[in-house]
Amino acid sequence: MKKYFISLSILLLSQQIPFAQTTNISGTINSYIDVTALGPCANQIDVSNSSGFAAGNVVLIIQMKGATIDETNTAAFGTITGYNNSGKFERATILGITGNTIYFTKDLVNVYNAPAGKVQMILIPQYVDVNVNGLLSCQDWNGTTGGVLIFDASGNVDLNAGINVDGKGFVGGVNVQVCPNSCNFTTNENAYFYATGNYRGAQKGEGIAAVITTKELGRGAQANGGGGGNDHNNGGAGAGNYAIGGVGGNNAEPGAFNCKGSNNYGRAGLALAFGAGPGRIFLGGGGGAGQGNNGNTGGCPNNGNSGSGGDGGGLVIIKCNTFNGNGNIISARGNNGGNSAYDAAGGGGAGCVICLNVASYAAPAFSMNVAGGNGGNSDNGNSNRCYGPGGGGGGGVVFSTLGLPGSVSVNATGGNAGLVTFSTNGCNGSSTTATAGTAGATVISFVMPEGTVPPGGGCTPLPVEYVYFTGEYVDQENQLTWITATEINNSGFEVQHSLDLISFQSRGFVVGAGNSNSSQFYSFIDEDPSGGVHYYRLKQIDFDGNYKYSSIISVVVPDKDIMVYPNPTSGILTITGPDLENEEVTITNNLGSIVKIVTIRSGSVDISDLASGSYHLTIEQKYITTRKLITIIQ
Repeated sequence: MKKYFISLSILLLSQQIPFAQTTNISGTINSYIDVTALGPCANQIDVSNSSGFAAGNVVLIIQMKGATIDETNTAAFGTITGYNNSGKFERATILGITGNTIYFTKDLVNVYNAPAGKVQMILIPQYVDVNVNGLLSCQDWNGTTGGVLIFDASGNVDLNAGINVDGKGFVGGVNVQVCPNSCNFTTNENAYFYATGNYRGAQKGEGIAAVITTKELGRGAQANGGGGGNDHNNGGAGAGNYAIGGVGGNNAEPGAFNCKGSNNYGRAGLALAFGAGPGRIFLGGGGGAGQGNNGNTGGCPNNGNSGSGGDGGGLVIIKCNTFNGNGNIISARGNNGGNSAYDAAGGGGAGCVICLNVASYAAPAFSMNVAGGNGGNSDNGNSNRCYGPGGGGGGGVVFSTLGLPGSVSVNATGGNAGLVTFSTNGCNGSSTTATAGTAGATVISFVMPEGTVPPGGGCTPLPVEYVYFTGEYVDQENQLTWITATEINNSGFEVQHSLDLISFQSRGFVVGAGNSNSSQFYSFIDEDPSGGVHYYRLKQIDFDGNYKYSSIISVVVPDKDIMVYPNPTSGILTITGPDLENEEVTITNNLGSIVKIVTIRSGSVDISDLASGSYHLTIEQKYITTRKLITIIQ
């Protein structure tokens, strides 16, 4: 019986498993990555970086954008002409990862537009019982990922601190003062879009449609993103989500100057179609910015300050058995629009979405807030002006699998319109044309989409991806080594051996890493092999018993019946072994260059003409025999 030595690198099992006790959570608990492409199989996606994810992880796939809108310079600008796949979402379980390619256990339910639609994959932590013991939130939406808080608990959730994703959604328009920017008193700047750098229009808020190059500014809405105010000093609009936002405030200062911007306030961010179930969910839209042109004393740099639009609310999704709110609050409201000084104010961000997939609610009261943000106020500095305030953000929505008990309150109101303040004329305290956002709703319906169709043939990752598998004869042993790049459900490797490439026998077993996305090194030693050619392969075995074979490698072992002596030698070598008479001997130096070929005569060869040094002697008989040779020539 041969003996074997097995060397295995230290392994880190990264498979996601539920916690076995109550887990305290706070801060940010999710990991986010952008989806760069859908694969040729329905259960396959590519991501920009798969590190931090592993086989067995439960994830959310969600498309954040991708809608198309009317781009004409008319009141229709911003109207949604196609939702495409924006807002679609589902839960999936990772089967395996190869490089940055993710394979799921089931085909995806939806089709997504990656990367243009800003699709992201979010890790869903899996718990048993959860205690929220500190403020729980999520990553800010950064234009590519974030804006979503999601977790599962197979047991109960106790809310002993708040959940707050206010303003974590789509970004409000940024206030920009451009110099020089004098008002043209003979024109009425009423376009629905302007290009970046043109002070005639303020920046639109972000929504589910991509920003259109050269049409980033102006009063037209950007789907659910609020429109920016136009020149001169018109207010930004509130954003929409489940409900429509409010329009911005008109510049109502006295006088007949056209540049005061008659009715050129930002148009409201739109209400979105969620569909039954819901079929889609969206972040709260960003409010539009107010237009600024260096009010107060004029000149550059500016002495005025227009208001930015408020950011929309983020998204919360919780699945659990029993939910106990304990008097705390889940908040996903839009941020207020920015106040202004001597310029126009920004619109409020829209409230977002709370989804509760809950089997029962505990008795203690708690509250949820998906209200829109208030429009910003315009501070006129005790001047005879009426610069436009901002419109209010639209309300969001709460989805629940159950009817909410009477102890649970929901605030889905639209944000208030901003007001004109510190004006010395009659508009003081008014909102001019600015309006409040519309109220959202509570909907007793929530189904999380999840695939049920197993992947087709060829749509599963290799259980093990090899970097290499090799072997060599060293110190009377056949030393086998291999490295894996990834492993999925890998129980281990049965090392199999053959002398004829027909019959393979087990030599031993090496334990695998299970699931791994990092390089793993393995080695196996077959001690005291006989002379000849030895063939090896690896039978990689999954935990479920399925297996796959590696490629076959060969290792040449010298014939141990051949004797070469003396070594070191001073010139005459004796070579004994079966059938060696008249065999050729090749001598090479350490660079591999042939320095002598000589024939065995009467069991010996003469190499006395070689210089002293180190050489290799090779005899090609039934198979190659090589010996290291040292000569010491007198």
